[in-house]
Amino acid sequence: MRNHHRKQKRRGEQGTAEIGATAILDIPVPAVPAAVIHWYRETKDAPLHALGAELWMGNNRVAKVESVHCLGLTELQVKTLLLRVLDGFSQHGGMKVERFRSSVELHPQNCPIRPCPLSPE
Repeated sequence: MRNHHRKQKRRGEQGTAEIGATAILDIPVPAVPAAVIHWYRETKDAPLHALGAELWMGNNRVAKVESVHCLGLTELQVKTLLLRVLDGFSQHGGMKVERFRSSVELHPQNCPIRPCPLSPE
Protein backbone atom coordinates (compact mmCIF):
# COMPACT_ATOMS: atom_id res chain seq x y z
CA MET A 1 0.00 0.00 0.00
CA ARG A 2 2.75 2.47 0.83
CA ASN A 3 4.25 2.09 -2.64
CA HIS A 4 0.87 2.83 -4.17
CA HIS A 5 0.59 6.09 -2.16
CA ARG A 6 4.11 7.16 -3.13
CA LYS A 7 3.30 6.61 -6.83
CA GLN A 8 0.08 8.64 -6.53
CA LYS A 9 1.95 11.45 -4.80
CA ARG A 10 4.63 11.47 -7.52
CA ARG A 11 2.00 11.52 -10.26
CA GLY A 12 0.29 14.47 -8.53
CA GLU A 13 3.57 16.38 -8.28
CA GLN A 14 4.38 15.73 -11.93
CA GLY A 15 0.91 16.92 -12.97
CA THR A 16 1.38 20.13 -11.00
CA ALA A 17 4.76 20.76 -12.58
CA GLU A 18 3.28 20.35 -16.05
CA ILE A 19 0.45 22.73 -15.29
CA GLY A 20 2.84 25.32 -13.87
CA ALA A 21 4.97 25.10 -17.03
CA THR A 22 2.06 25.72 -19.40
CA ALA A 23 2.79 28.62 -21.69
CA ILE A 24 0.05 31.15 -22.40
CA LEU A 25 0.32 32.39 -25.97
CA ASP A 26 -0.93 35.78 -27.06
CA ILE A 27 -2.18 35.23 -30.60
CA PRO A 28 -3.35 38.38 -32.39
CA VAL A 29 -6.90 37.97 -33.64
CA PRO A 30 -8.30 40.26 -36.32
CA ALA A 31 -10.74 42.72 -34.76
CA VAL A 32 -13.85 42.50 -36.91
CA PRO A 33 -17.13 44.14 -35.99
CA ALA A 34 -19.72 41.79 -34.53
CA ALA A 35 -23.22 43.04 -33.76
CA VAL A 36 -25.17 41.28 -31.00
CA ILE A 37 -28.94 41.64 -30.64
CA HIS A 38 -30.74 41.20 -27.30
CA TRP A 39 -34.35 40.05 -27.58
CA TYR A 40 -36.60 40.44 -24.53
CA ARG A 41 -39.43 37.93 -25.02
CA GLU A 42 -40.74 34.82 -23.30
CA THR A 43 -40.24 32.52 -26.32
CA LYS A 44 -39.23 33.04 -29.94
CA ASP A 45 -42.92 32.87 -30.89
CA ALA A 46 -44.05 35.30 -28.17
CA PRO A 47 -44.55 39.01 -28.81
CA LEU A 48 -41.38 41.07 -28.59
CA HIS A 49 -41.28 43.10 -25.37
CA ALA A 50 -38.03 45.02 -26.00
CA LEU A 51 -34.71 44.84 -27.80
CA GLY A 52 -31.19 46.14 -27.36
CA ALA A 53 -27.92 45.76 -29.24
CA GLU A 54 -24.15 45.89 -28.84
CA LEU A 55 -21.21 46.21 -31.21
CA TRP A 56 -18.08 44.24 -30.37
CA MET A 57 -14.60 44.44 -31.89
CA GLY A 58 -12.69 41.38 -30.73
CA ASN A 59 -13.01 41.28 -26.92
CA ASN A 60 -14.14 44.91 -26.58
CA ARG A 61 -17.65 46.32 -26.63
CA VAL A 62 -17.30 49.54 -28.60
CA ALA A 63 -20.93 50.66 -28.92
CA LYS A 64 -24.30 49.95 -27.38
CA VAL A 65 -27.90 50.75 -28.24
CA GLU A 66 -29.91 51.02 -25.04
CA SER A 67 -32.88 48.68 -24.86
CA VAL A 68 -36.17 50.05 -26.20
CA HIS A 69 -39.72 48.81 -25.70
CA CYS A 70 -41.32 47.34 -28.80
CA LEU A 71 -44.90 47.33 -27.51
CA GLY A 72 -47.23 48.20 -30.36
CA LEU A 73 -44.56 48.13 -33.09
CA THR A 74 -45.37 46.20 -36.23
CA GLU A 75 -42.98 43.63 -37.65
CA LEU A 76 -41.99 46.08 -40.38
CA GLN A 77 -41.24 48.79 -37.80
CA VAL A 78 -39.04 46.37 -35.81
CA LYS A 79 -37.15 45.39 -38.99
CA THR A 80 -36.65 49.07 -39.83
CA LEU A 81 -35.34 49.70 -36.31
CA LEU A 82 -32.88 46.79 -36.67
CA LEU A 83 -31.61 48.19 -39.97
CA ARG A 84 -31.09 51.58 -38.30
CA VAL A 85 -29.13 49.91 -35.51
CA LEU A 86 -26.87 48.16 -38.04
CA ASP A 87 -26.43 51.43 -39.94
CA GLY A 88 -25.50 53.24 -36.71
CA PHE A 89 -22.96 50.53 -35.89
CA SER A 90 -21.52 50.80 -39.41
CA GLN A 91 -21.07 54.56 -39.04
CA HIS A 92 -19.54 54.21 -35.57
CA GLY A 93 -17.14 51.40 -36.45
CA GLY A 94 -16.14 52.73 -39.86
CA MET A 95 -16.85 49.29 -41.38
CA LYS A 96 -20.05 47.95 -42.90
CA VAL A 97 -22.01 45.88 -40.36
CA GLU A 98 -24.51 43.96 -42.46
CA ARG A 99 -26.08 41.59 -39.95
CA PHE A 100 -26.23 40.53 -36.34
CA ARG A 101 -23.62 37.85 -35.63
CA SER A 102 -25.15 36.70 -32.37
CA SER A 103 -28.54 36.70 -30.73
CA VAL A 104 -29.31 36.66 -27.00
CA GLU A 105 -32.76 35.67 -25.76
CA LEU A 106 -33.73 37.29 -22.43
CA HIS A 107 -36.95 36.97 -20.45
CA PRO A 108 -39.05 40.15 -20.32
CA GLN A 109 -38.77 40.14 -16.51
CA ASN A 110 -35.08 41.05 -17.10
CA CYS A 111 -36.04 44.18 -19.05
CA PRO A 112 -33.70 47.00 -17.93
CA ILE A 113 -36.01 49.82 -19.03
CA ARG A 114 -37.73 51.83 -16.31
CA PRO A 115 -40.59 52.55 -16.16
CA CYS A 116 -41.71 49.24 -17.68
CA PRO A 117 -45.23 47.82 -18.00
CA LEU A 118 -43.96 44.61 -16.38
CA SER A 119 -42.43 46.49 -13.43
CA PRO A 120 -44.80 49.30 -12.47
CA GLU A 121 -43.28 51.70 -9.98
